Amino acid sequence: MTAHSDLGWGGRWVAAILAAVWIVSGAAVIVLVHRRWLAIVLGLIAIAYGLVWVEVTRTGRQLRWPRWRRR
Repeated sequence: MTAHSDLGWGGRWVAAILAAVWIVSGAAVIVLVHRRWLAIVLGLIAIAYGLVWVEVTRTGRQLRWPRWRRR
C-alpha cells in the first residue's frame, strides 16, 4: 500500500475485479467479432479503461478527471 491511500483493502479488490472484467471483455470482443471495425475500436476502448482500473488498483488512489486539472 502507498503512504496515502484513498481506497481501502476492499476498494482495491473491487478495482482489480473491474480491471479484469474490462480487459477480458475488451479482448473477447476483439477476438470474437474481429471483422467489424467498430467492435475492434470498442474492444480497444474497453481494454484502455481496464488499464485505468489497473492503475487505480496499483496506486490505491482514486483518479481525478480530467487528469491535468489540479484543485
